[in-house]
Amino acid sequence: MGRGTVSWRLRSLARMNSSDWIALGSLVIAISSALSSLVGFLSNRRHVRAAEDKAERATAAAERSANALERTAQAAERHSVVASRSNGRPRVAWRLTRGGGDSFLLMNAGTATAYDVAIEPMDEHTGFHGPEPGAGVEIAPTEDVRFFAALTLASTDDRMLVSWLDHPEAEHRHEWRRNLPP
Repeated sequence: MGRGTVSWRLRSLARMNSSDWIALGSLVIAISSALSSLVGFLSNRRHVRAAEDKAERATAAAERSANALERTAQAAERHSVVASRSNGRPRVAWRLTRGGGDSFLLMNAGTATAYDVAIEPMDEHTGFHGPEPGAGVEIAPTEDVRFFAALTLASTDDRMLVSWLDHPEAEHRHEWRRNLPP
């Protein structure tokens, strides 16, 4: 740049009135705000991707944990059934399966009849319809009873409590707790 160009620019700046200076200041602020927004947007996008990745990994881990818990419960049920058949003494053994939708089947997989069977949710917020204590429900070996249970947003425990008597005049109620199957 020659000397004349610099002096012309200085003279141009000197001729600017206050509204020109305000407009120039506004332009500088607008450009810096746009650049700041762009940097923030790019940084936020990176954080969102990282959070989505973490959420996907947590979901996968929760599914694996739920599947492992279900396999453990099924193994315990199989063990209970085998034990009820192998010791020679008649015993009640339970198996809980999903019947479709919000319905579930409670099956007596043992060798003895269960009397006055009652099912109730461990959480008072769980929607439930099924046999209650005193209803006189009997479940013979290989028979089942259907009940309905629906978890709500307020539910914190998905376990069901099954209680029964060994014979109609018994005073002691046996109890069995199990999470609802997925």
